[in-house]
Amino acid sequence: MAKNDYRRQLIMLRGLEKGYSGHARLEKRVLSGTMDFMTTASEASDQLEAAFVGVRGGKTVSQTLGSFKDTARGQKALLASFDPRNIAGMDLSEVSAAVVSRVENGRKKPVMYACINGVCALDWDGIQSTLNGDPPVSKEPVPLPITQPVLAETSSSENDLSGNQPAPENAQAQPPTQKSVPEEPPAPQTPPAISLLDIDPTIPWPEDVESLRLLFMTKPADPPFDMDGYVFIRAKMADETGIDHCAVGIRAENGKVTGVSYAIPMPYTSEPPAGLEDYIWMGDQTHGWWVTTDDLTES
Repeated sequence: MAKNDYRRQLIMLRGLEKGYSGHARLEKRVLSGTMDFMTTASEASDQLEAAFVGVRGGKTVSQTLGSFKDTARGQKALLASFDPRNIAGMDLSEVSAAVVSRVENGRKKPVMYACINGVCALDWDGIQSTLNGDPPVSKEPVPLPITQPVLAETSSSENDLSGNQPAPENAQAQPPTQKSVPEEPPAPQTPPAISLLDIDPTIPWPEDVESLRLLFMTKPADPPFDMDGYVFIRAKMADETGIDHCAVGIRAENGKVTGVSYAIPMPYTSEPPAGLEDYIWMGDQTHGWWVTTDDLTES
């Protein structure tokens, strides 16, 4: 199989309304692809549909993936097949996002989404119009954050590295002291997590983890537990999840990224929470982590 013809990715869905969560497993080959959704809805009676959305010729377009069915566990699932070469006239690499909508009185309202190819810009008016077959709305897309965990913004004062801050108006010159006390040497900076990986900077990261590269270049290692071959960082999660942070791990061999792991801290439960059915428990009988790993090597 040619390089980059195969792609497998676990995608966390971001809720647009309270009570909605889930994930999808994307698998793409040369001539076929699947999206395997597992979600939890705000109400058990909710009717959900999924679609791919993107921009073609300056207009928002969509392709329906199908309707969700109820599972024995009270969740909603959908296994959809698609042609990755032609999704509403787009290649999969051109698709902006997967959108899950609630259907009420024949109208579709987006309640969850996930960017498919890293950072995406979404025009929600245009998306709702194309999902419902309304006349197109001409609007500039508004950039949204990626679905992967993101860094918290720093204040402008933290970003001022010059040290040339204006002195307060009432500040007065201080007389020189009789004896100067040597300043403490600055504490050594913690190296970024990427420095602990066997990474060749000239080799691109796989598509599904490329958006994590900046996190590993700027955040220190913060392992929640020992996992052979993995280096972890702590990353902020979207507010809608109700979870403050997660741990993201990367494995690298021979200069290349070969694996990714996500670990979500939670109190112990005998079964995985909704949307995390494929995760395994690592912890004790009180607290721990629900963990998933994905092998990124070519099959």
